[in-house]
Amino acid sequence: TVVIKITYVSELKHDSENERIRFVLPTTIAPRYGSSYGSPLNPRSNDGKVLVPGNESPVLNATLTVEVTCRMTSMITSIESSSHLITTELNIGGDNKVAKIQLAEDVSYLEKDFVLVARSKDLDQPRAFLEYNPRTETNCIMLTMVPYLASIKSKPTELIFIIDRSGSMEGEPIKKAKEALELILRSLPED
Repeated sequence: TVVIKITYVSELKHDSENERIRFVLPTTIAPRYGSSYGSPLNPRSNDGKVLVPGNESPVLNATLTVEVTCRMTSMITSIESSSHLITTELNIGGDNKVAKIQLAEDVSYLEKDFVLVARSKDLDQPRAFLEYNPRTETNCIMLTMVPYLASIKSKPTELIFIIDRSGSMEGEPIKKAKEALELILRSLPED
């Protein structure tokens, strides 16, 4: 039996309109994605993209386990996944700020990004986190200040992106333009 344990650290996306934190574990970095089958009528599949059929590695007798320990600064009110079936255990060790999450079914690979959404009390309050690294004897601090903008409603907006596809953009310049456009699209609001 071979067990591979990967620890993944990422800054979490804060959705101030819905007072929730979102974690996404990408299935891949390489461009193996096909079209996402998500739609407004099927929100369960909106967040994750689907791998192109046939690109998964055929592995026999292998299962993938995803276990997440969620620690928040205040009471966790709910945890859900829009991409996979999960089991959730709240109030771990009598602490209402800690929860454990696992995939509810055995899988051999993640066919789309694993998306986890957590709701907690007082997410709109300012917070500061201090992390100490004993190996380098250094500190890192992160300050989070979330403005509450409930009175400002976003309006539907049409955005038009113009990309130069002339011969001068061939090779590296068009790759950089594509990367910049992907970054812009990922940072747009979901609606």
